[in-house]
Amino acid sequence: MPLPAVRMALRFSCFSLGVYFCDRRPLGVGMTGRCCMSSRPSHPTPSFVARLSAVFAVLRPHYWAKNGLVALPLVAAQRADEPALVWAVVRAMVAMCCVASLGYLANDWWDREDDHRHPLKTRRPMMADPLSLFGSALIGLSLVILLGFCVWQLPIPVVAVLALYLSVSLLYSWRLKHLFLVDVAVLVLLFEVRLWVGALAVAVPVSPWLLAFSFGFFLSLALLKRVAALSALSVLGCDREPGRPYRLPHQPLLRRGGRLAGLFALVILGTYLPSAKAAAMYARPWALVPVLGLLTFWLLRLWRLAEAGHIVNDPVQFALRDRLSYGLLILIGCCWWWAR
Repeated sequence: MPLPAVRMALRFSCFSLGVYFCDRRPLGVGMTGRCCMSSRPSHPTPSFVARLSAVFAVLRPHYWAKNGLVALPLVAAQRADEPALVWAVVRAMVAMCCVASLGYLANDWWDREDDHRHPLKTRRPMMADPLSLFGSALIGLSLVILLGFCVWQLPIPVVAVLALYLSVSLLYSWRLKHLFLVDVAVLVLLFEVRLWVGALAVAVPVSPWLLAFSFGFFLSLALLKRVAALSALSVLGCDREPGRPYRLPHQPLLRRGGRLAGLFALVILGTYLPSAKAAAMYARPWALVPVLGLLTFWLLRLWRLAEAGHIVNDPVQFALRDRLSYGLLILIGCCWWWAR
């Protein structure tokens, strides 16, 4: 993108966002493309802080933690002490956050009707403080401009993979998430794409061991997410999730599949530790043995809580609020550092 065009786009975006945030008049909810002012608003006039808070919440920053997977190939290759590679990973992570937020924004906009009928998702920012089409378009434009700055010096393969992620994410929000088990497969694919973005950003090969382990691990979490949603809804007297193909009778199948996927990931990790690959990568590979026990405990605990209805929807979001998960993460980090 030429520099004058970037400057012009940035000025337009900043001006438009300034108008959106600072306009004290209420924007009509449900506008279709142009800004129409209501003389008798049905909603109270939102303040600048309220609008900024709503925009920030719609981007789902608490989900950006998933994009930490971009740094995993660099850490696994033990090259995290090279500043140039770290800076490349940081740019790739910011770009990944922009792409992910674009997908979340589109998903929330397309899911408005289903979320209105959902007893839990009515708390989403798009439902609690609805954004107009005009405001959503401005947020999306700002994300695209920031994304352009982030990918300016990234390798072409990284840009291609980011475009693939966004395309699959939009297709997931539009259609694929309504298909039985296809939505789970897409979620696993999106997790795996994050690993490829990090690997391509620093030209580090992705280990087949890492790909196999992450496939089973993410598949277990994706199925756990479905079980958790059904368990939480069953407490409220619902037998299905609005907008999803899953019902309560599907829980045993999802539970068995998720546990088998987690077992597969743990078997891959247990097979890797005594391998020649681990001996070549780590000075003390036996120091990673406690990691196997810690991950086993964490997965079993998450499944127990999900089946009891204590995890409302996303297991990653639950882990970000769980002190025990942070403690286990610190212990895993200590084991990895010792093994080096």
